[in-house]
Amino acid sequence: MAYGKREREQRRVGRDLKRLPQDINVYRWFAVYVKCLKELEGQTFKIRGKNYKLGFSSHKWWSMINPKHIPKSPKFIRESNVNLPRDIDRFFNGQFWLSHRDKFIEKTTIFPEANNSEIPPNFNSFHFPPDYPRNNMIADIKEWYKQTERRPNLKVGRTAKGKSKSNADIILDNSFEEILKRLFHTLRIELTHPDLTNLDIFFKVNKIMNKKFVIPKIERINSKTNYGKGTRTTRQEWMYEIRKTQRDRRFAKILLINLSKGVFPKIDRLI
Repeated sequence: MAYGKREREQRRVGRDLKRLPQDINVYRWFAVYVKCLKELEGQTFKIRGKNYKLGFSSHKWWSMINPKHIPKSPKFIRESNVNLPRDIDRFFNGQFWLSHRDKFIEKTTIFPEANNSEIPPNFNSFHFPPDYPRNNMIADIKEWYKQTERRPNLKVGRTAKGKSKSNADIILDNSFEEILKRLFHTLRIELTHPDLTNLDIFFKVNKIMNKKFVIPKIERINSKTNYGKGTRTTRQEWMYEIRKTQRDRRFAKILLINLSKGVFPKIDRLI
């Protein structure tokens, strides 16, 4: 039987039935930006007049994902987009995901008949005697939970606003793949083509995002003014895209700075 493309929710569940809190593509772009942070380590970004040096902080993420094991080549921050999607797939599927997938998986109940019966030290375990009635098992667990609620250092209740309900080791915020892809290419092109204008960068990025996009030719044209005839360029018709690209250039840098501190993907402000 042939199966169609997996839906967004289905892509969060692996063949081993372990579940991801976010769509798989969020983790793919997380890996891409970690790789970029490795390549740009030691460089400085200037945001609103203040310099920020890129690198890996003491955040717990970087003890679980050892940056020393992230290769610098093949480089993702490079001039050409040729073979870049292939290199990203090879890095993510062939190395990053194989090594770090379990860090993103939601923790759930471990059953004794599972192939891997090793219980992590921070899990609660219950051991019932043979032929113990099911209702008694449920009652005992409920009573245990009531007792834990009375412990002064154990917070229970609704999740605070802005906090994730996931219990994975590494918790990422949700985002759209299109935004992460656009910011990546905006950053890559800006850093490797420093002489390009915002409009030039927009055209290049838009061509990558939409292969059918035709890059227009910017021309000077005659126009009427309050003082008679004048000239202008068709560039003025792209002012929204120019401002958008300027914003994306800033957002991409903020994303990397925040990533180094253990938050992804946050682009609107520095933490």
